[in-house]
Amino acid sequence: MAARTSSLTLDIELDTGEGAAPLKDQVYQALLAGIRSGSLRPGDRLPSSRALSARLGVGRVTVTAAYARLRDEGWLAPRAGSGSVVTLPPGDRAAAPLSVAVPAVQKRVSPRASLALEALSFRVQALRPFAIASPDYESLPGKKWTQIVARVSKSPWLHNGYCEPCGYPPFREAIANYVRRARGLNCAPEDVIVTSGIQQGLSMCVQVLFEPGEKILVEDPGYQPHRQALAYFGLRPEPVRIEEPGLDLEAVRSSGARGMLVTPCHQYPMGYLMGQKDRSGLIGWAASSGAWLIEDDYDGELRFDGAPHSALASADAARGSVVYLGSFTKMIYPGFNMGYLIAPKGLAAAFGGAKMLNDRHASEVHQVILAEFIAGGRYEAHVRRLKKLYKARRAAMIEAAQSLLGRYGRIVSGPQGTHLAFQFSIPVDDRKLAQFLRSACGLELRTLSECCIARRDLSGLILGFAGFTEEQIREGMHLMAKGIERFLSGQGEGR
Repeated sequence: MAARTSSLTLDIELDTGEGAAPLKDQVYQALLAGIRSGSLRPGDRLPSSRALSARLGVGRVTVTAAYARLRDEGWLAPRAGSGSVVTLPPGDRAAAPLSVAVPAVQKRVSPRASLALEALSFRVQALRPFAIASPDYESLPGKKWTQIVARVSKSPWLHNGYCEPCGYPPFREAIANYVRRARGLNCAPEDVIVTSGIQQGLSMCVQVLFEPGEKILVEDPGYQPHRQALAYFGLRPEPVRIEEPGLDLEAVRSSGARGMLVTPCHQYPMGYLMGQKDRSGLIGWAASSGAWLIEDDYDGELRFDGAPHSALASADAARGSVVYLGSFTKMIYPGFNMGYLIAPKGLAAAFGGAKMLNDRHASEVHQVILAEFIAGGRYEAHVRRLKKLYKARRAAMIEAAQSLLGRYGRIVSGPQGTHLAFQFSIPVDDRKLAQFLRSACGLELRTLSECCIARRDLSGLILGFAGFTEEQIREGMHLMAKGIERFLSGQGEGR
């Protein structure tokens, strides 16, 4: 096995004052202490005597004398081509490194540590049917994108300094123009804050808009990492039941909450579209109570039948109650990891400061690339291509679900997005079923029950279709149908 070269000997400090021990003894004692403490371990290769003497600013004879003494005592061994290598004297082979006895003190961690551990249960899905937001080669941005990337990469030093915390100005302008056209949201570039995604925008909302311990409403069912993030950052999420007719406005009005997180254009995971009555009611409640609405518009562009529905924030410009969160994750690819926040009037500077304190700034190179892609009309052309591609894949999944799974339940999602919700009409432990389908059929699935807080009546599967060809979808649905039949007949694990 090759010896490891240690850099820990650079920490040696020598005393050259009057009355100090000889330098060769100080070097010897420092190296011996490192070996005994475990900082230098058997197999570590020490620097050559010439290199170490240069680092310490002493004569080479000083280091060779220290090395010779350690070799004589069995702490070092010569190795051909490797210099001196740390070992242990025969009598100390089984000895543990010396340690100082210190009374054991129970370390404290924040109560939020348990929330952080819980968040890891929302694992990254493998790239196989029916993972959500699973990219494929057909749905990537294409040739024009790679041309822009290649050109910008030729002079990366132009955009690799510190960026303004709020974002690269041409990128903010491109986003403002885009959301005006695509989402009906009239905002200035100065209102746009570039983020690393919707989840960072959400954490910034908590920091800027709320006090610790305040109540915030969340949809039930809803996206579990976001409600976990709200709790992690110190708020008290409270569920509001979401059903096909709409949400419980009376529960909202009587809640005493300081805000609500909503997905009005494509409710996650059920796919419902928020009706006009609920939109007006929410905006009226926020305006009259001083509450905040946080709009998660994670795939608002991807409506397959007609033009996209306007954002909730587009109806709130005069009141300033809605913070809009958008992302490019679904449209470009997940690894791009870039989104934006549109702040109500007067709050952009505060959100910019929050961005500064969170992670300083987003990559300017990525912003330059996407700014050109959007400004040149390429992004909207890319979205149109995705809508055509995903519409066909969605249709293939619905047809297969109705044909193969109709006796177990129904598809409930609307005509938008990159996933469908299949709700069981028979009693099924969807979590155990998902585990069985993963192990027995090689399918990746999230469940409806995992999205719920207070609701106990929902059982179903969330099926991503965007990253898979129509053939892969049909094959996967056949596998799923057979797997569900095996599971319900008692052959599934854990039944």
